[in-house]
Amino acid sequence: MPITKIYAMCPNGAHVHSRDNPEKALKKIAEGFTPEMCIICNPEKNLINFQCDKYGYYSSFYLSRESKINLLCALSRRDSPYWLPTELHRFVLNYFKNDVYPLWIHNEVTKRHFEKCSKCGENLINFIDKHSCSNHIVVRKS
Repeated sequence: MPITKIYAMCPNGAHVHSRDNPEKALKKIAEGFTPEMCIICNPEKNLINFQCDKYGYYSSFYLSRESKINLLCALSRRDSPYWLPTELHRFVLNYFKNDVYPLWIHNEVTKRHFEKCSKCGENLINFIDKHSCSNHIVVRKS
């Protein structure tokens, strides 16, 4: 989730927009926090890892655009052990199709969900608070 997307929304939950105070920053470092664990500095490595019963269906089989291209390349190569006739590619892709995105994929639907759902709002605030450097002004527990 890019930083601009996080700033463009306020999750449903008690929070403040601030940096970590020095005591909290030192406590995080003492507990093993490293800059690689920051969701702002490394968003591709730190995905939101919670689910919500109120938010549709979570699929562990979500495929990104790049993953679909790689899958089709593997299925199309005649010398590949995964080769399938072109007619069957559609069935494989439909198996991985998901109309509801996981919460870690940020779009307008997930944004509205974080703004309305108090459970997810609190989870997001806690997650960002625990997974952000003290340099960043983000939503934090109040």
